[in-house]
Amino acid sequence: MTRIVRHPPGKVRPRSAPMATLEARHVWRRVRRFFLVHWHHLTIKLEARRDTTRPKNWRRWFSYTNAIRVVWLILLTALLAWAAEGLWILFTHHTTAFEQWRRRSSTGFDSVLRFVGPLLAASVAAAFFLFFWYSWSKRRYVAKARKHPRKLVLTAGPDMAEIVGREEVARVIAQRLRQRETRRPYLLVGGVGTGKTAVLVRLTELLARQHAVPVPIRLRDATGADLNFERMARQRFAEEAPHGILARTKSDRIWQQLLADDKVVVIADGLEEAILDERFQEDRDNIIRRAIERAHEEKLPLVIASRPHSPLESTPAAIVELEPLSEESALHFVEARVPETDERRVDWIVETAEVTESPIYLQIARELHHHGDLERVRPRNDKDRLDTRSWDRSTLRLWLLETWAHAMSDGRLREDVELSPRERKDTVEVVSALACIGLLQDKLEVGFAELLDSDVHPGPARRTRAQADHLRTRARRFDRYGKRGNTFSEWHRERIWNTLCEHLSKEEREHLAKGNMGQCQAALARFAAHADKLQLVESFEKRVRFPHSIIQAYFGFRMLQYLKERSAGELVQQALQPPGPSRELLIALVLLSRDRAVEQSARGGSIGAEVHKYWDERVRQAPVYGRTMADRLFTAANRRTDDPKALDLYAAALEIDSMEPRPQLLGDIVAEVHKRWCAIKGDRRTLEDAKLGLLKQLGTALRAVSEKTDTMQLYDHLFQIGKAERSYAVRLAAAQEFGSGGTDAFAVIRDRIGLNNDPVREYNKRVSRLRARKRNAYQHWTERMRNARADSGFSREEIYRLQEDRRKIKRNYREARIKLFREFVMRAWMIPMLLGSVDDAHRDEARDRLTKWLRHLDPKYTHGPPTCRSPWKPRWPRASSSRPTAANAIPTRTRGAEPI
Repeated sequence: MTRIVRHPPGKVRPRSAPMATLEARHVWRRVRRFFLVHWHHLTIKLEARRDTTRPKNWRRWFSYTNAIRVVWLILLTALLAWAAEGLWILFTHHTTAFEQWRRRSSTGFDSVLRFVGPLLAASVAAAFFLFFWYSWSKRRYVAKARKHPRKLVLTAGPDMAEIVGREEVARVIAQRLRQRETRRPYLLVGGVGTGKTAVLVRLTELLARQHAVPVPIRLRDATGADLNFERMARQRFAEEAPHGILARTKSDRIWQQLLADDKVVVIADGLEEAILDERFQEDRDNIIRRAIERAHEEKLPLVIASRPHSPLESTPAAIVELEPLSEESALHFVEARVPETDERRVDWIVETAEVTESPIYLQIARELHHHGDLERVRPRNDKDRLDTRSWDRSTLRLWLLETWAHAMSDGRLREDVELSPRERKDTVEVVSALACIGLLQDKLEVGFAELLDSDVHPGPARRTRAQADHLRTRARRFDRYGKRGNTFSEWHRERIWNTLCEHLSKEEREHLAKGNMGQCQAALARFAAHADKLQLVESFEKRVRFPHSIIQAYFGFRMLQYLKERSAGELVQQALQPPGPSRELLIALVLLSRDRAVEQSARGGSIGAEVHKYWDERVRQAPVYGRTMADRLFTAANRRTDDPKALDLYAAALEIDSMEPRPQLLGDIVAEVHKRWCAIKGDRRTLEDAKLGLLKQLGTALRAVSEKTDTMQLYDHLFQIGKAERSYAVRLAAAQEFGSGGTDAFAVIRDRIGLNNDPVREYNKRVSRLRARKRNAYQHWTERMRNARADSGFSREEIYRLQEDRRKIKRNYREARIKLFREFVMRAWMIPMLLGSVDDAHRDEARDRLTKWLRHLDPKYTHGPPTCRSPWKPRWPRASSSRPTAANAIPTRTRGAEPI
């Protein structure tokens, strides 16, 4: 039977109402729903934006310049109204009340008109400028910055692509610069290839969208002693502003109006290239500091990109350090707009090659991936084939660069450039020769005259003289304090020129061999123009500039690759002396070692090939044949005094020697680094970056040679380095590299620390020994002081000497306590890391050692919650507590703090 539900749940019977009001009620319901929906959307937006920083436009409604605009607008309105009145009287023949009043008081009105008349006439010109010419010019420039920011930033390479992960940095800087009251210059600090220029490009676009006027400048153009960011920006704006016939005379006035409106934002790139003239080197830091302080005093919005440099910390600028991108962002950037992707292979390349450290590798990987070359499957006998699962970071980076260069030469990249494969290959060879010259002299710009010199075809006498000059330079004694001499001589030029001619096509080789100076310069200019089309360099009339230092390092490596290891070592020997070498040259030398390692591995297979490879390696390392590249770098580093550049040389030597089948110098390099670790001096930022880079490479090298040689002693050196280091970040990096060392590193812990040792008890026992030693030293010192005072003939100098001995006792005790504290902190850091890196045979023992540390954090074991105490004046638990806690002996500290 049908069941009637009179009161369904959730349903409400509408109230009774007259039928005549039905249409009115429907209309009201629709209107109410319309307003409720919009109110609901509005409240959601307000809640979403409450905690979100929104980019605001660069508009200041209440300012002096806006008040002037209002005055000129009022005067213009009065003038137009008066003119309209005259026209109305002229055509209607009727007078107005204002005209009647003017006739009655003609004398007074004429006096006022003499004063106001010029202002009314000037209001026409001022209003035309402010409301038409100024707005039109600014609008044209801002549109250019918004649509083509890469063209506006001169330092941006032609292949600069969008970089992910930097959007927040650009937005925060744009917001802070807008606030005039708290405005200060901003310094974007990052190493080679960290994406500083990419951030500036994005910042230029973002500021233009907010109606500001970003003016990018290139600090390499600043050569004088008077560095002025505002003057350089004015010149740059005059170059990029609309170039009409009338605009040329208005640019200065437009610039002054932009400054008055607070619209200008100066974006400067390449501070490390500014003021490189040797005449100003001693005062260079002061010049840069004064320029930044002047911009800060003038409230000029300023953003500067620079490599790390400690003197910048003393400026009033806010320093923003660019960290490497995350691997997730890098993987998303590489795989963007590619539907079919081998994610495992691409992810492995991104992770192993560490492409996040330099966006240039991200751009290359993305470009190769879009053209299918990143996943191209090659046969096993192909010389360009690379197994990405068997090589290290530098080898994968070399493979990326080599694949990119081959695709460029074959025409798979830059297909829109109408050049044959032969022309592309010849262009790459010429660029390689110019890049090698730039690496030897540590500069990005290279002129054609440096490759051609005064005589492109020298005779036998000149070649003999060049060889003799080179031999004299080699025999000259190494000057560790002075200059390195001539790093690029006639001998270097001849070697590079001859190598270039050997690898060009037959037609171009004959053309250069028979041509005169003018013809050779024309040929180089033609190749430079081709390279500019291929977006490899920036071509000028008689020189080229490399847009990125890593690209220059790779092309320079190509020339060194043709010369082979020993000849390349002779070529770069002078460049290794102070104040060089550049990091780009060290990158090229590391790539050279990886190329040789890949070539050696490809020659294996049969027994005959292995025997031939073995004897070639023995001949290569023979002293008669010459010195290896690692030996040259190691020797150059040992000759340095306390220069942080020595750490870069040691790191490059480690990276090269670790690829040898039998490393010869690894133990000597690590021992020398341990010996000189505390003696290396320099500004804090440069020294810390060099130490972090060296520790990272040291850990990588020790893991790479663990199957070739015994690394236990080398890990002990690494542990001692970590104990002696004062910087928290560097000490943590040493612990991380040690913790990744696996069984060999764990053997050092087993050898130094017994299995049954309790870490807290051991720490307390060693502290007690230090205190007893200090107590005995104080007792001996007190006896000496008592005897000195009892002696009637004691002198004041002897008392001063005894007081100095007392301070020395206290200082030695303090240093010993600090070293002890660092040692136990290092052990506490490394034990959990070693648990994940040791093999299965030692994992249980590593877990037991970690348990001994962790149980001191257990309230059941410590009879109460752990408390943090100072390591300098520890407060031990009360007598009721049978054991001291781990937190009492090894407390947590803030970053960078040292025990007092």
